[in-house]
Amino acid sequence: MGITIQPDNNYYSNNDDSEPCGTCNKNVTWQDDGICCDKCDKWYHSQCQNLSPETYTKLENSDEQWCCIPCCEPRRNREDTHQSKTTNLTRKAIKNIGCLKIGTLNCRGMRTETVGNTKKEHVAEDMRAYNLDILALQETHIESDQPEMIETIDKKRRYTIYYSHSSEMSANIPTTTRKGVAVVVREGAKVIFKPISDRLCVLKAKINENHTICLVNAYAPTLPISEERPEIRESFYEDLESVVTRISKREYLIVAGDFNAKTGKAWRDYPTVLGRYGKGEVNSNGKELLEFCDRQNLILTNTLFRHKMAHRTTWESPPVAKESDRRNPYRNQIDYIMVRKEKLAAVIDSRSHNGMMTHTDHRLVRMKLNIRMQNRKKEQQSNKVDIEKLKDPITKAKYAFNVEMKIMDAEDQFVKGKNLTGQEMWDNIVQANHQTAQDMLKCERKRYTHNQKVQQLSEKQRLLHQQFNSVKDESLREKIRKERNEVLTVIHSEIRKEKENKIEEAIRPIEERKQDSNRMYVAMKCLQNMRKKVPLVVDAEDGITTDTETQIKIITSFFKDMFCSKDSEEIDRIPPTKMRDSFTEDEVRKAIKCLKNSKSPGIDKLKAEHLKCGPQLVHQRIAQLLNHIAETGDYPKEIKVGLLVPLQKPGKKRGPPSNLRPVILLSILRKVLAICLIRRIGEKVDAEIPPSQAAYRFGRGTTEQLFSIKILAEKAVTTPNYETHLLMMDMSKAFDRLERKTVMEDLKNILNPDELHLVKVLIEDVRLAVKVGDKIGEEFKTNIGAPQGDCLSPILFTLYLAKAMEGNYSEGDDSKENHPDLPPHLRDHCYSSMERTGQLIPLQYADDICWLGINCSHQIEQIKSEIPSILERRNLMINETKTEEFKISKRGDKMWQKCKYLGTLLDTNEDLKRRKRLANDAMDKIRYIIRDRRITLEIKLRAFNAYVASIFLYNSESWTVSQVTSDAIDSFHRKLLRKVLNVYWPKKISSVRVYELTKERPWSKVIQQRRLRFYGHIQRMPDDVPVNAAMAEYYRPLKMDRGAPKFTWRKNIGKDLDRLGLSIIQAKEVSQNRKGWRVLVNSLDPT
Repeated sequence: MGITIQPDNNYYSNNDDSEPCGTCNKNVTWQDDGICCDKCDKWYHSQCQNLSPETYTKLENSDEQWCCIPCCEPRRNREDTHQSKTTNLTRKAIKNIGCLKIGTLNCRGMRTETVGNTKKEHVAEDMRAYNLDILALQETHIESDQPEMIETIDKKRRYTIYYSHSSEMSANIPTTTRKGVAVVVREGAKVIFKPISDRLCVLKAKINENHTICLVNAYAPTLPISEERPEIRESFYEDLESVVTRISKREYLIVAGDFNAKTGKAWRDYPTVLGRYGKGEVNSNGKELLEFCDRQNLILTNTLFRHKMAHRTTWESPPVAKESDRRNPYRNQIDYIMVRKEKLAAVIDSRSHNGMMTHTDHRLVRMKLNIRMQNRKKEQQSNKVDIEKLKDPITKAKYAFNVEMKIMDAEDQFVKGKNLTGQEMWDNIVQANHQTAQDMLKCERKRYTHNQKVQQLSEKQRLLHQQFNSVKDESLREKIRKERNEVLTVIHSEIRKEKENKIEEAIRPIEERKQDSNRMYVAMKCLQNMRKKVPLVVDAEDGITTDTETQIKIITSFFKDMFCSKDSEEIDRIPPTKMRDSFTEDEVRKAIKCLKNSKSPGIDKLKAEHLKCGPQLVHQRIAQLLNHIAETGDYPKEIKVGLLVPLQKPGKKRGPPSNLRPVILLSILRKVLAICLIRRIGEKVDAEIPPSQAAYRFGRGTTEQLFSIKILAEKAVTTPNYETHLLMMDMSKAFDRLERKTVMEDLKNILNPDELHLVKVLIEDVRLAVKVGDKIGEEFKTNIGAPQGDCLSPILFTLYLAKAMEGNYSEGDDSKENHPDLPPHLRDHCYSSMERTGQLIPLQYADDICWLGINCSHQIEQIKSEIPSILERRNLMINETKTEEFKISKRGDKMWQKCKYLGTLLDTNEDLKRRKRLANDAMDKIRYIIRDRRITLEIKLRAFNAYVASIFLYNSESWTVSQVTSDAIDSFHRKLLRKVLNVYWPKKISSVRVYELTKERPWSKVIQQRRLRFYGHIQRMPDDVPVNAAMAEYYRPLKMDRGAPKFTWRKNIGKDLDRLGLSIIQAKEVSQNRKGWRVLVNSLDPT
């Protein structure tokens, strides 16, 4: 049941109480004519529902029910409707675990009988219908004080009702049969009931070992009686106050009942007692109730939540003849449920309900109470700082100066001439940063905005609004209104700029990525972070547990077994060695600059922003510390301690610890040391990794690996008597199985002793501690695996895998130099020999290993059977469930088309379908940006290109695109751009106009330029990389079938080169000059 209301226009929208319209999705603010559906509880603009101003005014001034257009349409599929309802009920049940529902109702007599049933049965039916745990009743008209069992009409549910009609405390007040209170509870509930009078009773129920609910049921005198005999009202509130005062603060106190009091919208006078969503005007009984709540620290819950007027009304006067001086009937809010303010966080919702079976002129008021949600005293978060303040240049300069002074003061406290230990040197830096951050970057109270100008203007407009309401002169009111509107315009402008700045900061990391593939991964990660965080769930012996301490113990036990191997051998001793070339201040500064902002800190709680904004002295001291570690082996303990944060693997079942990904949060010092070390050893290690490995290497990526597979698959389906065999393998927990001693042995012949010692410092005896939320478990020592989150781990793993794939070969085997990542008896078939048949092209990207075989199925089968045992020698395991093998030919099956490799489906048409779905999903997630009219078109387009275009065009240079496909892509592009322009049917806009307004190029042109750039990139790559071998095989002429040839990628690039006026031979020569080739490609469609 419900009515329409207009959103409260007495409260500035700064409080963000607006609701999205169910039709246009724009916010329904206090300035709009808003209406709420009584069935779906969604808000709409009146014009969006085709309501005339006269109809809207009529609905606004009445309690008549109204339904939106979607709710009025008949259901077409009853099966789908039932399924939807079931799903919603299940979600609701899951959401409200531990939720108690407590109600109050003035039943107007329990002795009344209706046709065939008694009123007690109707009360039981309402208990079941509204799923109530406890119901407070008033005006029972029952003189008995004995409990009674009541049943529903079908006799399936039973409840116990406790009556109170005695008058022990108020003996001076005469009782009548028109009063009486009672409490109804579920059958078998263990409660303590205390009758006090015919107007008061108390019920205590122990929910669990830690929580007890104390319900006080009250029935206050009516307004005529209170005005005629004030002593009755005074006596009632004295009795009520006496009862409430004796109830312990540790119990959940709930005061419910019919107070015959109108509190209205007096929330400005009683902001700590009354919510903003009351009804009517305050009367004398209401003032008495508000004063009582103020003294007892109580708050009226059913005035706190924004509900339609029908859900605020609790009493409706009986129908009488229409009179000229009143509305018929009266509808007021006089029944309330109150709780203590310190327990307010446990209240989920509180509102009135109509449509009960119990015949009465009152409505049921129901409150949902989650006993698990307590407003606990927050611990002093003195360690929380606001890093955002360092963006201010003045604050940044002061921060650097203070840090430098504190470091110098700390060093002066040590004895002169004494050499500081590594721990002391690092502690000075950490403490100086933390102390300065505490002094300068303290977290302030959360505000709608940190903009001081907006805060001042908001206060000014609030005062103007109060002044407007207090003035009666129309000319003065008009002057104040204009002045307030001007202030609001400035506020909205400032808020719009602030929103745009936040959006720019969010999309900047995506735009800064140079490679298109990297841009897609960053965009996907940002979109995933927009989702609501799902709480961690872990399987325990007695079922699923959500207790943090229990989760930490289970996760610690699991990963301790994983990272601590009894068979693992200790790393040989490597003595500290002075660096040949000492670490310099400039080297440290560049390493710190490479650190990413807004990342979770490690055990030292120091973020990258602290060091980036620090003084030059910090860079000097860190360089000295790194040289000290290399020379003496004395390092701070933080360098070997990491916080293990378990993250749920996507698509995996929640609960088993094996489906958690261990991400390690490392100290900032370890990150700086790892970056400095990588810059020194990167080229040496890279020389030992075969060309087939494309991960973590400069100038390499996923596109050329995927492209190699796609062009040879294309050739197989367009050429008779030609087969391409594809074998893809994935490793299980690859980084976690790395043997550290073996890695050190691999590095002995590559690195210098000083570099080798630093690698040993970083990987030996790493200690981990599981972190869930704010709690950290016990540390445990590890002796196997490379920490996921350390920038050195990928380099070590690729070297480790390369050595594992070498196999056993003789010293005189010439193929060792050409192709070291296959067993010896298979190297004769590798692509380096460029055989016309029986070629094998290996492809690797991190732990994803793949082989392309040209007419050589037997070699693929040998690899499939022998590679797992070769990898097992180094403790690497193949995940058989992810191993896939395909035979691609012209008349073969098409299963390979839906195979996903490195985020892309192998068939262009299938990949396009998937990309469209992903682009639409991304568009939905940034809908709050696209639909906001206050945001400029430029920012919207930047967000569109960052989040949507980067995802759709990922690896588009490898697509085989015909003219029909190009037109479809451009049509889809224009469809999305129309959404950005907020052009929907029946509005129309031409395609040319779309591109003019957005200044966008058709995606078909973008794909063409990317294809040409990628072609030039391939021509500049070394001859030994797999993509060049695949290109050589792709262009090798073979006999074709009769008939029109299929459209291929080769034709795509041929047409592109024709537009440049180049042949393939000329293009290979021109593309060697990277800058010249880019200028030539951009000249096709200058932007």
